[in-house]
Amino acid sequence: WLALAYPLIGRALPGNAIWGNEHGFGAFLVAWDGQYYEQISLHGYPDALPLDAAGNVAQNAWAFLPAFPFTIRALTASTGVPFELGAPLVAIVAGLLATYLLHRLVRDRAGHAAAMWAVFFFSCGPLSFLLQVGYAESMFLALSFGALLALERRRYGLLTALGVAAAFTRPGALAIPLVLGVVALVRWVRARRETGRVFEGFPLGEQVRVVAAGLTMVLAGLAWPVIASHATGTPNAYLETEMSWWVNFIGRVDFVPLT
Repeated sequence: WLALAYPLIGRALPGNAIWGNEHGFGAFLVAWDGQYYEQISLHGYPDALPLDAAGNVAQNAWAFLPAFPFTIRALTASTGVPFELGAPLVAIVAGLLATYLLHRLVRDRAGHAAAMWAVFFFSCGPLSFLLQVGYAESMFLALSFGALLALERRRYGLLTALGVAAAFTRPGALAIPLVLGVVALVRWVRARRETGRVFEGFPLGEQVRVVAAGLTMVLAGLAWPVIASHATGTPNAYLETEMSWWVNFIGRVDFVPLT
C-alpha cells in the first residue's frame, strides 16, 4: 500500500525533503533519519561535532545508535548491494522477526487466535510502514520482543545479549532492565510471602544472574553518551546533539527531564 500511496506523498513533499531530490520510492525508504544511518554506514561517526552559525551543536549522526547502520554496512560490504536496497532489506527482515516473536509472546499467554490478531494489528497498523523503511525501529522491536521471551523463560544470558544489542539500536532500551527489576521484585516478595524463605522460591544463584544481567544492561543503556563525549572530546555531546532537533520548536533551552 505504501508503494501505491507514494505518488500522492511525493507530490506533497518540498523540494529539499529528501537528499538529492530523488523522489523515487527507493529514496523515500531511506529518507529523513535514513540519511544519517547512511552516513554512519558508509563513513562512521564524525570526530568533531558540527556547529551552527551561533556556535551551538548542530544536528549530526551522533543522535543515532550504531547497531542498525553497522548491520547494514556488514550486508553491503559483503554483498555489494547499495545502501538504498540494504537498509530496507535489513528493516524488513527484522520486522518479520519481530512479528514472529510477538506472535510467540502473545500465543504463550492468550492462545493462537489472540496472537494472530496481535500480529494483524502490529503489521497493518498506521505506523507499520516503519517495519520496511531504513529506520532502526523494526530491529529494536525484534530485540525487545526477544528479550521479553528470554525473560519469560529465565534465560538471563540471552536476555543480557539482546538487551545490550537493543541499547545500541535505539534509545529506550533501559526499559528492558526496568522490566527485569520489576519481575525480580515481584518474585522476591512472593517467595517471601508464600514460603517465608526468599531462596526457596527464588534461588540465590538465579538472583545473582538477575542482578548481573540487570547491571550489564543498565551500563549498556548509559554507555552511548559516554562514548560520544569521549570520541568527540565534547562533554554532553549526545545530549547537545539530541537537543539540536528541538531548536526549531522550543528554541535553544537547557534540558530539563520530563519537560
